[in-house]
Amino acid sequence: MLPNTSVAEIVTWQQPQPQHTTNSDWLLGFFEWREQRLPLLSIHIADQIPAEGQQTFSKIAVLNTVSENLGFTYYGIALCGIPKLVRVDREEISICNVQPDPSIIPAALTLRAPGTKVTLDGEEAWVPDLDYIEQQITRLFR
Repeated sequence: MLPNTSVAEIVTWQQPQPQHTTNSDWLLGFFEWREQRLPLLSIHIADQIPAEGQQTFSKIAVLNTVSENLGFTYYGIALCGIPKLVRVDREEISICNVQPDPSIIPAALTLRAPGTKVTLDGEEAWVPDLDYIEQQITRLFR
């Protein structure tokens, strides 16, 4: 679950161009968006993760950065499903104290991003720590 202001656009999946500047497997490569070359990440924060090698990406979420002075304005996150826009009122959401089991997350292929588990209308969702994700991207290119 992401705030609407953090999402610049949802675009159709495109095969990323390989990256040769880092040794991170969770940086899938780069993709073109509005005449810009953006990093494309594989990030999982929930415990519902496809088996390694079974990921079928269908969309890319182009996100606005939330931190200042990072040296980039946008980045992409590979999506396995089709996102939907949901209106959330404070009274409808509750925070859970359970964290995902890090042992089931394939370490090489995904960035283990912290987040907050919430429930909304009986469905579980994760609110990722975007500051942490952006710090990890910045560390790759320094």
